[in-house]
Amino acid sequence: MRQDRKARVAQLHSELAMSLRLFAVSAALLASEAPALAAEDDANLWLGQFATINANDKVYVRLETQERFTNDAERLGQLLLRSLVTYRLHDKANAGSRISASRSSPP
Repeated sequence: MRQDRKARVAQLHSELAMSLRLFAVSAALLASEAPALAAEDDANLWLGQFATINANDKVYVRLETQERFTNDAERLGQLLLRSLVTYRLHDKANAGSRISASRSSPP
């Protein structure tokens, strides 16, 4: 039983190392991309509202909205709505489920 656990821990370490390498390669590729040039100047405004509601000692709900205004901050270009319901397993671990909706309109 102890050997199985050691083997599983070694496998998890190997998978984590691979994930970190993939992340590093992806970050390097993204950083090397040339920045896009804007066709014209356009001021944008991003707003966000967040609320966390404790339903009881074990369950909490997080609500979030984000608005992104474009066209010199005169038009709503994107709206994000998110909610999360989380169960506290113990003081150091939570499990939850999220739902998200978005609306985007091109300029």
